[in-house]
Amino acid sequence: MKIAIIGLGNVGSTIAYQLCNIDKVNELVLFDIDDNKAKAQKLDIEDGNASLNKEIKISYNNDQELNDTDIIIYCVSIGGIPNNRLEEYKITKKITEDVAKQINNTKFNGIIICVSNPVDIITNYLQKLLNYDYHKIIGSGTLLDTSRLKCYLSNKLDTKIKDITGYIIGEHGSTQVPVLSSFKINNRSLLTLINDEDKNSVHKEALERALFVKETKGFTNYGIASSVSLIVDIIINHKNNIISISTYDEKEDLYYGYPSIFKDNKFIRQEISLLDNEKELLNKSIASIIKVKDF
Repeated sequence: MKIAIIGLGNVGSTIAYQLCNIDKVNELVLFDIDDNKAKAQKLDIEDGNASLNKEIKISYNNDQELNDTDIIIYCVSIGGIPNNRLEEYKITKKITEDVAKQINNTKFNGIIICVSNPVDIITNYLQKLLNYDYHKIIGSGTLLDTSRLKCYLSNKLDTKIKDITGYIIGEHGSTQVPVLSSFKINNRSLLTLINDEDKNSVHKEALERALFVKETKGFTNYGIASSVSLIVDIIINHKNNIISISTYDEKEDLYYGYPSIFKDNKFIRQEISLLDNEKELLNKSIASIIKVKDF
């Protein structure tokens, strides 16, 4: 399996190295606007792989390598920009336009995983620029947010993460919707295990966990890299996991986090039941994305 990573910041470089731990990944193509950085990341990853006797071919900044690439992971990022979603979008949007031209000049026909923020809008915009199959381009969406909540619940309820199921949907951002009615602990509804006060606080606690990491480190990388690795593993091994990623809503002409499954080489949404208040929150989240979308 040949995978390209576009953008080698803290996230992209961590994803590149973590992908080396997936057995069927045997070739990486690294892209970055800084040619020396791309070369340095190539050499560093090769050195790490050599220590572990891993044989993975790595090239960098060669557009023609995209012709037979199976998956593109798009994770350009803007360092040093204030925590302003609209400003971040304006700059990432321009970069995305340039990258789309780059991809369009190749014969690439694989799956695209978008990680760049604001991920729901950028995924949508890249799809429009490429005129690509809606189901073959996805965003990492609320997969990481869901993992964060699972991690918090695991600690709070003293249970194993693998025994927790459930989803956060909507925007990967401040209006994301924790579907608490979907969460189960050892097949028992979460709503029967926590009181009303906890129902209002568990998601807030999970968000504060993420905020602490970002403010203290200056960025997050391991969590999102693991989320992307999970998506890649599902694609490569045709697993039937249902995960909350940014997929296309035909009615809204929009991408946002929603439970989806990989089938017939594309991601398909899976309907879930929502309580009335969850439906209301999802509509507000969708409206928040539409407010920024300008194409």
